[in-house]
Amino acid sequence: RIVKSFQGSRARKIPQLHLLMEPEGYRSDKRLTQAPCLLPAAVRCHGAATKHRAGIDVNRLVAEIRKELPRLVFACFDDFPLAGGEVASPNTPRCQVLAVRAVPIDDRLYTNVLGKLEAVVTGQASQALSRVVELHLDGVEVLVNWHDVADYASLLLKGNPGCVEALCREEAPLFAGKEWATLQEVFNSSCCKAVLGGKRYRSACAGAMISFLGAKAAKASGKKAKHIEKDNPSEQELKPMPPERQRVAVALAQRACAEDSESSLRAEVEDMAQKNEVRSSELLDVAMRLMQAASKAPDTTKSLPADSVDAWVDGIRHEDFQVFAAESEKDSETLAMAELPADWSDRLSSKWPQGAELLFMAQSGSFLYDLHTATSDSDFSLVFLSPVEAVAGRTPPSTDFSFHVNTGFGSDKTGEIEYSGKELATFIVELSKGNPRNIELLFTEKPHLTSSIWQELRQQRRSFLTLRCAAQYFGFITDRLHKGEPEIDSINAGDEAAKRRFSKCMYHAYHKIFELRRVLSGAEPMVALAGEEHAFVMNLRLRPPQDGKEAQQVLAQARSDCSELGEQLDSKRVSCKLPAEVDAAALAKWLRSVRSRQAGSIAAAAQSAKQTGPLQSPALSRSISTRSSGHNDVEAIAAILEDIEMKEGIRIVHAGYAPSSRTLGTWHDGSDHDVHIIYVLHRSAYFGLAEPMQKCFHSYPPTGDMNQVDVSGWEARHACRLLAQANPSVLHVLHSPVQMKTTQWTHAMQNTSMQTLQQPLLCLAWWKHARQNFKEYIERAPEPIRKKYVHVLRPLLCLKWLIHCGTSTLPGLPPAGLLELAQEVARIGEISESELGIVEALVSQRQLLPSAAKKDEHLDVLIRRLLQSSEQDLADRGTATNSRPQLDAALIQACHAKWNALCVTIIEDMSGFEVRR
Repeated sequence: RIVKSFQGSRARKIPQLHLLMEPEGYRSDKRLTQAPCLLPAAVRCHGAATKHRAGIDVNRLVAEIRKELPRLVFACFDDFPLAGGEVASPNTPRCQVLAVRAVPIDDRLYTNVLGKLEAVVTGQASQALSRVVELHLDGVEVLVNWHDVADYASLLLKGNPGCVEALCREEAPLFAGKEWATLQEVFNSSCCKAVLGGKRYRSACAGAMISFLGAKAAKASGKKAKHIEKDNPSEQELKPMPPERQRVAVALAQRACAEDSESSLRAEVEDMAQKNEVRSSELLDVAMRLMQAASKAPDTTKSLPADSVDAWVDGIRHEDFQVFAAESEKDSETLAMAELPADWSDRLSSKWPQGAELLFMAQSGSFLYDLHTATSDSDFSLVFLSPVEAVAGRTPPSTDFSFHVNTGFGSDKTGEIEYSGKELATFIVELSKGNPRNIELLFTEKPHLTSSIWQELRQQRRSFLTLRCAAQYFGFITDRLHKGEPEIDSINAGDEAAKRRFSKCMYHAYHKIFELRRVLSGAEPMVALAGEEHAFVMNLRLRPPQDGKEAQQVLAQARSDCSELGEQLDSKRVSCKLPAEVDAAALAKWLRSVRSRQAGSIAAAAQSAKQTGPLQSPALSRSISTRSSGHNDVEAIAAILEDIEMKEGIRIVHAGYAPSSRTLGTWHDGSDHDVHIIYVLHRSAYFGLAEPMQKCFHSYPPTGDMNQVDVSGWEARHACRLLAQANPSVLHVLHSPVQMKTTQWTHAMQNTSMQTLQQPLLCLAWWKHARQNFKEYIERAPEPIRKKYVHVLRPLLCLKWLIHCGTSTLPGLPPAGLLELAQEVARIGEISESELGIVEALVSQRQLLPSAAKKDEHLDVLIRRLLQSSEQDLADRGTATNSRPQLDAALIQACHAKWNALCVTIIEDMSGFEVRR
């Protein structure tokens, strides 16, 4: 078939273009060739490259480019004077092509990770994907410089000359897919004109000209270009430039000289274009003046349709992902994920990637080794799985997060909570490096949250016990011995803190000494030591050396043990009893299978919900149409919940607002809708090998007059377990003042939650939540977000209310609204009238809550007082804040029995529904 857009007078000028074949599914569009050319005619093509390209078989060229660059979006000859970073020679048959493609999903999900793993294994830096393809056709060397669509869009919005000119050219492109026509609609001729006359484009052209001329002049005269003296030019600068170099310099000048440039400068540039010979010094002088003129031009890139261009990229990414997901549907399976505890959901609210699933979570550090003491902090390690479409999208989500308290080595961190989280791909790369702290997570038998994906990785754990891993163990040991040695002098000088630091170095070293012995003998790490090993290491920790002599003896023995292990390690290197490195290809292949199963599950869900429309948008569009009929937000969200029931194959037992601005009375115009649900699965999901889905999450972006809606869910068994433990988040949802859906079981769950409420557990959870949020988001933040004060005050006021009111005249749970709650607490005298006024002032400025501001001294003082007095309240009732409450075993057993019976009844009653396909 003939490409229709190349018919007519323009195509007749380039006969080869009549032969271009359109790709399957491509619809030709005359807009691709009818955009007005905004570049001066003199600079559209230049020099030798134009001559060389005339003899190329365009049909063959396009075929070769598409073969080398799958998923090609656009290709054209590149007319920018320094395309490829060089000057075309009249004697060298070479031309440049600019191409845009959508890098395939596999390259982003598989090849990228494989490259990182291979870089670890080989010890060589990961090679960046080449962005140049060399072709040889009809005696001409063709250099194809290509960009991914996301990179091209970014360069376009920055005013990159080559990328802008690709959209401004009059000459028909070598190849243009349907996406290119869409981009031309978004980034139209007025956008092109604005960029060509703006600061970024003109500065780039003038800068390229200065660099091009300045480097040459500086090389000839031995001076930097900007210091070339006009009054005393060198002999080389007085000579005319070679024709090809002059042509390049003039073409750059013409681009940098906009219509609004001063007339004398524009006339000088036009005059140079007519001359056969121009001196280097003249061109350099013009280049400097052009740069000055460009620096005064407006930055027109700020007015470009950036959101629309980004949406163009997102559309291409989404289309490619749909294809990938459809191809992966055969791999579809239910992936059982871990559930992030409710208090951690609050703690990680600003750091947890949207839509990510928890794969693994464990308390690490000394707790993981059973070497913790009362003064130990709490370290947690998390591994998560980001949504596969987000990973393959334009802006992939963050791959890690962390929070650490910066104090001295060996210092007291009592009560501190530190954590770090890594996305699965990043974690696998870290595992391949052999760091013991990561490897140990695969071997721990301590209680932890896990998932089916983590169990698959755990089954491969022995493959990570490599010579590299053993060397990392050995390196850690030698580092701790080296770090501990200088402390002996401080111990001799009477420094008590030095004894603790030395002790920490030694028990760290010996833990790894025992573990490395096992690894070198072919056994697995124990992680948590036992028996004599545990007693020996704990003795090192709990009994620091009394003097320098004792410390020296401990260090000498450790060095001897380390030396012995070094000899064993060398022997293993010779005998090859341990693999040298991980199998990079196998790990990357496994990770790709995980991504494929993720995508396949999405495709399967979309297929089963075809009658309800697109996967992400039907519920929201339905809720908007409901609003237009006069219904309120609650009814609109109820429509969303119906679609989630159909999409997920669940039945909702209860739905209500989570503890958020809409129930606290602090909502503002931008507040989203944070809805939590308790649901049951179809009866068949509770049988079989796969773990039932414990949670679900759906996010609906704002549309029309409806703000964003986020729906999170707990499966009924999981929700009942949390309620038996007095989890404050689930309790709030169950007793929420705004409920979107209730059933006959809502009242039963509410009654049971009050009958079995473990007040010590609930009060302690509130106190810890407030204390951690205050330290993390207010004390350590130079300008805390105002709403963080709300998140800290509410649990403290709830605690005060429950202790002093909950068992007397106002049974049940505290009021949901922050102001009403504060008024009740003030009525019983737990906060003063002036302190109530501070809370009222915070609530009255609702629009300022999402913004950061200087710390509020009055609020800080109030919170510190409430923390201190609440801790005393708990202590007076036998609940210590640094340990778990001691509860009556019989009461706990009775509580669990009630929730078990109710949970069984709910699932029996509601899980027999018909699944709609």
